[in-house]
Amino acid sequence: QVQGVDEADIVKNDGKYIYTLVQNKLVIVDAFPAENSKIVSETKIEGNPRNMFVNKDRLVVFADGNAEVPYFEQYDFMPRPRYTSKTHVFVYDISNKENPKLVKDYNINGYYFQSRMIGDYVYFIAKEDVYYYGSFIDLPVIKENDPTVVTETSTVVARPDVFYFDNPEQNYVFHTVASFNVFDDDNDVNAKTFMMGYSNTVYVSENNLYITYQKNLPYTYYRTHNEDRFYEVVVPLLPGDVQSKIKAIKSDDSLNSYEKWSEVSSVLENMY
Repeated sequence: QVQGVDEADIVKNDGKYIYTLVQNKLVIVDAFPAENSKIVSETKIEGNPRNMFVNKDRLVVFADGNAEVPYFEQYDFMPRPRYTSKTHVFVYDISNKENPKLVKDYNINGYYFQSRMIGDYVYFIAKEDVYYYGSFIDLPVIKENDPTVVTETSTVVARPDVFYFDNPEQNYVFHTVASFNVFDDDNDVNAKTFMMGYSNTVYVSENNLYITYQKNLPYTYYRTHNEDRFYEVVVPLLPGDVQSKIKAIKSDDSLNSYEKWSEVSSVLENMY
């Protein structure tokens, strides 16, 4: 934990009220004085509530779930459905504790990873495996649902630039890092997406956000590593006549690497 960097949790308090996520509900408890404590409101949260922040009269809930989302291939005449996880970010006005009011509902394909709050700014990370079908790649987009409309209508509020690192991965995952001011109702969402491997740890200071993941090395690294190990470690331990035959094969420039190994493996087979 870093001073000045708030971490989301399932329980928060402001010295008088306790805010907690219980199953699929936000429960607000008037907790002081203790002998008069009581539940003042219960608000149903769509999806699976994961974490929340409280900042004065604003409360932010992160929830995830599964959804069927449409995608449109270029110049196709109809949407094609696909199933994916989806992260929702609900922002409530809790100035009236008995009746929290939903003022913002941001959403993005992918699952909720982690979040932090610094001052009035909330930062969250959503992850999704890179989805591609033919020539189509579904790029991350942050949308906002209108909380005043019963049927879900979405408006795109951010199309993050996508960055990648010059390193091959066995699997690619979009990491979308987004931020917004909890008191700004003008859809001012900033976001960037980074294509990495599977990440596991996040550290956040007051100035920077760090995401770590295990670096995947290209196949040629392992092939070269095994070759060096064989000639430098294994061969010197073999009988003298076997060493001589293998060294002669290695120095034969008329053979390619596959032909060399074919002859070396024959020598090893005879030795064993």
